[in-house]
Amino acid sequence: LRQTTSFTCWPGRSAVMIDYRPSGRDAPSITGTRDCISIEMPDRTQGRVWVDRETSAVLRLDERIMGVTDVRIPRELQQIGGWGLYVTVERADSTIRYEPVTFTEPAETLLLPTRIDSVSVIRASSIQRLRLTQTYRNYRRFLTESRVIP
Repeated sequence: LRQTTSFTCWPGRSAVMIDYRPSGRDAPSITGTRDCISIEMPDRTQGRVWVDRETSAVLRLDERIMGVTDVRIPRELQQIGGWGLYVTVERADSTIRYEPVTFTEPAETLLLPTRIDSVSVIRASSIQRLRLTQTYRNYRRFLTESRVIP
């Protein structure tokens, strides 16, 4: 972890950026089916956390892979899905932005995601590019009660 600098991200609010990178050396892994695979690369990502200086609330989280990564396809997926020996992940970036959302009855303000942007570029038998933007608004809270009957 490395604290970088202080900056103003929202009017009148000061924040700190903290850069992080992995400390382990776990190899990437792939799971999946004939039609779809999932790639896990926990030790190939680095990122930056934007933290409110006054409240210590996380305002933004940026994450990206540290470079082009070749991931070996497990033998069983090569046989059933016709996948090649490797998949090359050229890019995998994501940004999550958080903002305060106020609820009533009871009054409470929570820091919740308002936007997630992600971009991935994966090369297998062809190049797959995906840009995805998810926005969240009009949050609603549902409260309930429960009791244990002996």
